[in-house]
Amino acid sequence: DCINEKIADMIASFNRDNFELWVELGVQSASDKSLLFLNRHHNAKSSTDAMKLLKERNIKGCAHLIVGIPGESWEDNMRSAEFINEIQADGVKFHQLHVIKNTPLEKIYNEKKLKLISFKEYASTVCDMLERISPKVLVHRLSADRDRESLVAPNWGLHKGSIQKEIEDELERRETRQGFFERGI
Repeated sequence: DCINEKIADMIASFNRDNFELWVELGVQSASDKSLLFLNRHHNAKSSTDAMKLLKERNIKGCAHLIVGIPGESWEDNMRSAEFINEIQADGVKFHQLHVIKNTPLEKIYNEKKLKLISFKEYASTVCDMLERISPKVLVHRLSADRDRESLVAPNWGLHKGSIQKEIEDELERRETRQGFFERGI
């Protein structure tokens, strides 16, 4: 994201007593290859640097992660989960890859050159990631939604409550929790 010292100082000027200031960073992935595919115009180091600037100014940082990026493996997703701990994010928001109308991704999708993550794969992968993310990290969101008019796929993303329930049920089936496999960082 576009955080530099000047912007971080400006954001810090909003910090007040009895006011919780958060900045959301579109980290999306720890994989520079994935960030290039998504045309994010930043790399993983940029996310590390941005979070550091926020931390130095006592600003809480929430990192967004996309699950289901084309070309990402299970290991890539687990690396992104561990990256959340490494950059000391205060919060995390998960969201599934959305194919939005009138975007380059829609063209790739329509040409059948894109396989999207399924509902069950998404829930399972998010659970795997949660098991590796420190319990100190506040989970702000387990999935994203999009208005029906602009969403091409996946349609299962229109039902946020179902996704949350599946993730909760899967963690219960596993008898596990957030931070279960966290590495000591």
